[in-house]
Amino acid sequence: MNVYEIVAETIIKMIDQEGLAPWQVPWITGAQAQNWHTGHAYSGSNPMLLACQCALAGQPMYGYWLGVGQAKALGKKLIEGTEYAPCQIFYYGVWSPQKKGKKEQEGQEQEGQEPTKKGPRKVLRYSLVYPVQAFGITPPPPQPAKWSYSNDAHAARAIVGNYDGPEILHDAMGEAYYRPANDTVHMPTHEAFDCPSAYYSTLFHELAHSTGIPSRLSRKCHADYSTNRSDRAKEELVAELGAAMLLALANLDTRDAVAQNAAYLKSWRTKLLDDPRAMYAAIGQAKKAADFIAYGIKPEYKGGNDD
Repeated sequence: MNVYEIVAETIIKMIDQEGLAPWQVPWITGAQAQNWHTGHAYSGSNPMLLACQCALAGQPMYGYWLGVGQAKALGKKLIEGTEYAPCQIFYYGVWSPQKKGKKEQEGQEQEGQEPTKKGPRKVLRYSLVYPVQAFGITPPPPQPAKWSYSNDAHAARAIVGNYDGPEILHDAMGEAYYRPANDTVHMPTHEAFDCPSAYYSTLFHELAHSTGIPSRLSRKCHADYSTNRSDRAKEELVAELGAAMLLALANLDTRDAVAQNAAYLKSWRTKLLDDPRAMYAAIGQAKKAADFIAYGIKPEYKGGNDD
């Protein structure tokens, strides 16, 4: 099983278990998962995939993580019989034919599918990490989230207001859409929705689309949306996941939205099995879209995935 298949298997397990919403966990806990040794926050697809693994293991989403080798460098070792479950962190490394079959430093990293062409190539790998408590380290309490959590739409309004994005027009009847030609989102009026979460689920979906234009995050699947059915499906998945992440960040009552998102993801179950890279790419791009809308964070490079 290659690394992309491991990612797909994790997501499929979440899809198959009702009540588990992987996109909610990292934001609702307020924990910004990061490496204790380096201080770097996990990015790209990792926050959601880490949340998936924690949920499947029946443990909370912890804020600080360490690999066994990193802990050893700090003079710490794994507590024997620890109750804390390890999780996989994914990153890109360089595959070289000369290093084929060589074990990585900690023996826990796996390469993705071997390239068909000769010469070095970037491939997806993973490392095992544990919550720092598994090494006897007591972490500081999590930092307060930027957005105040409430059951009304205050945080959602703040997220929308913070986004330097398209003009939002309430001039559509029975539909919602983003128009890249003039950078506008067209929505039904507020009264057309049953509740704030339904309204913001739709709005966040369209705002996620708006991040794909060249002047923002420049997603390829967004550029080919109208001409390529495969890219259109990928872009819709990015927007759906991005909307789910933003809803969770706003902490609205997301029960109906989560059910809708889960149903949408289930429709991708076959696609995951056929093309396990698709979900990995979509998660990373959706996280970038959500971060760009909520915090104005723009990755150093456009498109693709980082770890």
